[in-house]
Amino acid sequence: MKILESINEKILSQTEVDSIQEEMLTTEKYTIDIKIKFRKLKAFLEQQTRPKVQTPPPLSLRETASIQESQSTSAGTQINAKALPATSSVVSNDLHSHILPKLTLPSFDGDILKWKRFWDCF
Repeated sequence: MKILESINEKILSQTEVDSIQEEMLTTEKYTIDIKIKFRKLKAFLEQQTRPKVQTPPPLSLRETASIQESQSTSAGTQINAKALPATSSVVSNDLHSHILPKLTLPSFDGDILKWKRFWDCF
C-alpha cells in the first residue's frame, strides 16, 4: 500500500494542476470523436451487407392513365388487372401511400463544447 502511495505522490508532483482540466477535455473530445467515427463505420458496413431491394421501373404515362381510368370506372376499390403491368402488387400498394414532409434533424459533429446545445434540441 505504501508503494502505491509513493507512486501516486511522484505522479502528482510531476503533473501540472492547471493543465489537467484541459487534458481531460481534450481526451474526452478525442474519445467521442472515435465513437462517432466507429458508429459511422458500423452503419456503413451494415448498409453494405444489407441485401438490396430491387424497385420496379416507373410507370409510363399511358399505364398511369389506364390505372386512373380503371379506378374511376370500377367501384374505386378494385383495379383492373389488364390495365396494370406485371408489378401490380407494388402499384396497388403505392396508390394508397402518403408522402410525409421531410424532417430535418440536427447532427452532432463531435465537438464536446456543443453537446449541451445539441442535446437540448431533443
